[in-house]
Amino acid sequence: MTSNNDWIEPVVRRAVSIFYEARMKKIHNIRLGPFLRRTNPYLLRASAMYDGPQLIARALSSHMGLSDASRFGKDFFERVFEAIPGVRIVATEGVDFERDLDETVEGYSLKSGTNQLNSGEMTSVDRKFATWKRVLRTHGVSKRPDAILAYAYGRKIDRATQTRTHSHFRYMAGQELWAHVTGERDFYLRLMRLLGDVSKEKRHTLRALWTDTEERLREEFQTRFCYRDGLVDWENLTVFISGNLAESTEMRGPAIRRIDDSF
Repeated sequence: MTSNNDWIEPVVRRAVSIFYEARMKKIHNIRLGPFLRRTNPYLLRASAMYDGPQLIARALSSHMGLSDASRFGKDFFERVFEAIPGVRIVATEGVDFERDLDETVEGYSLKSGTNQLNSGEMTSVDRKFATWKRVLRTHGVSKRPDAILAYAYGRKIDRATQTRTHSHFRYMAGQELWAHVTGERDFYLRLMRLLGDVSKEKRHTLRALWTDTEERLREEFQTRFCYRDGLVDWENLTVFISGNLAESTEMRGPAIRRIDDSF
């Protein structure tokens, strides 16, 4: 199965640019206080983090990783999907896109990976697809509705045992999904190749900003939350993150610095 998908390169270029712009803005705007308040000090210590540079590097990577995962789905996968010829954006809650075929109208709820939804969320997806089908009938659509929970990556393949629980939709993921909507068997690999080419152009700028931000956070952290030998003052860090009773609002121990939110 082959298809002319020359439209994809400018779409990927634009989507990657938007993703990187948002990512760089977020990195630039990171401030130590709010950044630390969103970290888990117990996990960091259990992970054998001993000094400031180690801790900041790990926490920054984790912080950006969580942010990137959600942003990439919206900035990249959704932009690519909505650019596919014949696909249109839908206003119905829980259904992102529609596509007309000869005898069916397909409705897609697009997710990034196959491990995103728990059983309660699956039930919610099923209910929203049922609503979408009712809306089609109300508007006099005669084509058969085909509801698809679509995963941009992963190997999930629909089985009868899965659709018995969630009767209003079927699954489609990874290679199968992209081949189905584009007509190109290895479109998923084309996406990966294009991503590599376009990302090279952004990598150096992002790396420089990341290094500058990490160094700035390290210096501030070293001043406020480390002993003179560079080791982390874990109790004072924990007080800053979790201390919310009156007697805990001042840092204690060797550093003896007052906690504030001015950094």
